[in-house]
Amino acid sequence: MILAHTPYGYLIKGGNAILDAGQATQVRNLFSDYLAGGSLALIAQKNQIPRTHSSIGNMLADARYLGDSYYPAILEKGLWEKAQVERRRRAAALGRDKNTLAADRPCISPFSSIVFCAACGSEFRRYVGSGYDYLRCSRYIVKKKVTCRSPKLTEADLESAFLEMLGNIDLQEISKKAKQPIINTVTL
Repeated sequence: MILAHTPYGYLIKGGNAILDAGQATQVRNLFSDYLAGGSLALIAQKNQIPRTHSSIGNMLADARYLGDSYYPAILEKGLWEKAQVERRRRAAALGRDKNTLAADRPCISPFSSIVFCAACGSEFRRYVGSGYDYLRCSRYIVKKKVTCRSPKLTEADLESAFLEMLGNIDLQEISKKAKQPIINTVTL
């Protein structure tokens, strides 16, 4: 029996996780090929793992391959840790790691995880362009196609809009509401 949440490389038999020998070898090779510089799509194809780009990324981040109380180990800890370092390095090089930027710029945008696209509702993420940082809808490009046409915004744009909005808020009224007790009523 294979459950949807069972990581690639394992089977569930009699309520216990066991290794699928062929898939476990594919997982080991996947990690090795990734560390050798292969892209997610190419290493999946090379190792004949029928997964999407994002699923391969999730596999590379899955600590269950190290083994735990339920899953037997497929990978050695050193190989898995090297893959994590490489994942962070690649994300930073592509400007996709919102916590890693150049030393002369702050690490985390004050707008990370709080600005969402008005068109589709997805989170805006920080990207590094040609000499500047910007925020853009995370669904701008999906599967090599433009899916959301929201504009790029700089942090200065967002800061200006935030300050303008803050200027229009009656902070004393908000302070009064914050001090009022919240009463929850349950109707049966």
